[in-house]
Amino acid sequence: MDRLRVLIHSFALLFLSVVPVLAQLYDTVRVATVNLSGYSAEEGDHRIRDYRSILDKLDADVVAVQGLVSLEAMLDFARKVSLQVLPQLTPTGNFQDSQDSYSVVLLTQPKFVITGRARIDGLNKDIILVSLLNTDTDDTITIVTLDWVSGDDPISQGLRNQDAILLDSVMMEMGLYERNLVVAGTFNARMSEAPELQKIMVDGKLIDPADRPGEWYNNVLFADLHTASTRVGEGDDLGLIDRSDLILLSGSLNQRYIDGSYTVFGNDGQHFADSVNGE
Repeated sequence: MDRLRVLIHSFALLFLSVVPVLAQLYDTVRVATVNLSGYSAEEGDHRIRDYRSILDKLDADVVAVQGLVSLEAMLDFARKVSLQVLPQLTPTGNFQDSQDSYSVVLLTQPKFVITGRARIDGLNKDIILVSLLNTDTDDTITIVTLDWVSGDDPISQGLRNQDAILLDSVMMEMGLYERNLVVAGTFNARMSEAPELQKIMVDGKLIDPADRPGEWYNNVLFADLHTASTRVGEGDDLGLIDRSDLILLSGSLNQRYIDGSYTVFGNDGQHFADSVNGE
């Protein structure tokens, strides 16, 4: 029915990047992407409270979730977090037991019904694809969520590039670039010209609605777009220096994007290389 226009936010709080996307003349549909960074069924109460607070403020209709350690963790997150905040937000996805991190799509029913789903066997982690029908407008939208390996070493870069080639091949074969398509998740690309991004964005296949090309990693010019790390500590917790999480749109959805609505939740742009809660 083609009656959608697009509203986008991006969240960067507690390993979170969120984008409400898809708005119709009489309704707003919010699509989110969240990386839970190794969520297990043994999470502490403080983290549960944090996630509930975030989802409550977001009030999302569709949430792409990454960083679940198991199917049990997904059910635990749904029971303790998403269903406590938004009772209609139910999980969908295809799972296998061959990896240490899983992705899933949560969706609001009855606003959306599932018309198809698939799992793409990535080299490092699976890619989840879910096709939805908006029962208010009869429009369809496909959500692809991914969690590509991090790291700037040649092996990690090669894995991301190979996964991008695989994903591009599947989306080309299914004709998804010409449809209402959102590709959301943790890309771990350090710049807009990264080969893995260019493979799926060249010639306008997918579009970054933030429209801020450049070298994002450890660059203060992009401080307001950084989504990781939200903490400062040991290991990879170097503060907000990395735009790990992205929401990309097909051309048809980008035409309905509400200009200026891309917002990084929790990041005021004043905490470069610092904790998101730093002074």
